[in-house]
Amino acid sequence: MNTALTLAAVMVALFTSFYIYRRGLKDGLSISNGAKTIEPIKTPATTLKEYIEQRDQAKVRDNYMDTAKNILFYDEDEVKQE
Repeated sequence: MNTALTLAAVMVALFTSFYIYRRGLKDGLSISNGAKTIEPIKTPATTLKEYIEQRDQAKVRDNYMDTAKNILFYDEDEVKQE
């Protein structure tokens, strides 16, 4: 059990260091190619806020599309039958 935990911790450390190395390499190359700023890593709060905004925009868009569809494809015969 102790060996498994140690192995898991080493693997997480290696993966994290590899990710940090790749991120730093990408940022360094982009700056050397003329980028003025480095894109920050998204925090969970930022990601959640963007998700909520996209979800709200999707609701508004769906409502708008339903309304437009009802207006464009209005059929007077359906109303009289009801």
